[in-house]
Amino acid sequence: MGDSHDSSQFDPDAPLRLSIAAKLAFPDGSMTASGLRREAARGRLRIERIAGKDFTTFEEIKRMRELCRVQAREPGFTNAKRDTAEESSSPKPSGSSKMAPAISPQDLETFRAAINHHAKEGFHRGLVRVSLPPKGEARDRWFTRKEAAALIWHCWRHRENQTIHSGKSKGGPVTTNRRPLRHIARFILIGLYTGTRAGAIALASPYAEPGRSYVDLERGIFYRKAIGKRATKKR
Repeated sequence: MGDSHDSSQFDPDAPLRLSIAAKLAFPDGSMTASGLRREAARGRLRIERIAGKDFTTFEEIKRMRELCRVQAREPGFTNAKRDTAEESSSPKPSGSSKMAPAISPQDLETFRAAINHHAKEGFHRGLVRVSLPPKGEARDRWFTRKEAAALIWHCWRHRENQTIHSGKSKGGPVTTNRRPLRHIARFILIGLYTGTRAGAIALASPYAEPGRSYVDLERGIFYRKAIGKRATKKR
């Protein structure tokens, strides 16, 4: 018996390891598990992570191929004509329309990096500019120890207030024993004592997982750099 497999004998929804799925769906060897992971990162392939292993299905690969199909262009339909058509079909903003929500400079930088990566991968042509607002002035004030302590104690001691829905005191407030802000107090303490950015703290996991910072609860060590992430020059 050889190593060849007939993909028609498999359930289209049966989970397959990415390496196996690549061999079965692309028998010429043109696709690998790494290639499928790249398609998943681009949002064209859905994968499942079970027990630290990545799986997909023939049905998902079929869906990916449909998303990857190159659309034929109409004869004589140039980029300039397409841009004109898009502008004419786009609704024009009116004076009564609501303004778009504000976007932070960090989000704009991420958006610009995504566009540049999209162009580098060859998924679009032309120049797309993302204008960034001028940088703000350097910070000239930081929390004092007293202010930080007051903030932490407020979050730790805060108790949830609810409304009474029956009885003589209906509609009145009542203080419960729930302490809904204690996780914020821990968040602040980690940031103050380790100097870790908010994103790394929020993504921290008690388990060693790729792409996430790791907290070793047994040894009391916080590995701030996400596993598999390249170190930067930032301090």
